[in-house]
Amino acid sequence: MLTVAGFAQVTLTLTPETVNASVIPDSFETRAKATLRNTSTQTKRFLWTRTIKSMTTGWKSLVCDKNLCWASTVNTPLDTIVLAPNATSNLDVYIQPDRKIGAAVIEVKVFEVGNTANTITGKYNFTSTTRAKDVNNGSNLIKIYPNPAIDYFQIVENDIVDKVVIYNIIGRQVRTYKAEDGTRYSVADLPDGFYIIRLLNTTGQTVKTIRLSKSRPRA
Repeated sequence: MLTVAGFAQVTLTLTPETVNASVIPDSFETRAKATLRNTSTQTKRFLWTRTIKSMTTGWKSLVCDKNLCWASTVNTPLDTIVLAPNATSNLDVYIQPDRKIGAAVIEVKVFEVGNTANTITGKYNFTSTTRAKDVNNGSNLIKIYPNPAIDYFQIVENDIVDKVVIYNIIGRQVRTYKAEDGTRYSVADLPDGFYIIRLLNTTGQTVKTIRLSKSRPRA
């Protein structure tokens, strides 16, 4: 139950207030999901602050709300969360483990703009599970080319990949493809930069994660 600070009524809920998530080190990222709700009868604006209580070296964490998935360097967003009465926003924390076994405790404190007594804090606990193994020995042979890519990439030595998922550098999913032999997966309309390519099998397991560089041709 939330406590009342002074005479200000607390009109925020976060469900759940404590989230526990298991991290597979070989996965690209793990999400701990929570929902923020404005329980008042008025539209209100909120901000959050992220505090890393502890985190394994090499891991990255980022927070996603209804506005955006914010980069790992952002501890307070630039944009407020505007919620009408009884409206909700996701308030999820992602961990990108970079193939390292470890643990993390992240706290995200939400407060009403102009009324800091109206606040709630969520706790997100992450711990590693057993390191994922390759789905079969052939996964080490899988590659993508060209890399860097200009307009497209293809998969080499693919007999186990069922789905291709593309994420941008802050972890937002930007494209999904059904994997088929000989297919060219277009990235022509994506901005230049680095992307994470996750290759999944038919059961949704990650077969391989590859970093792709996308760039325009030189004049």
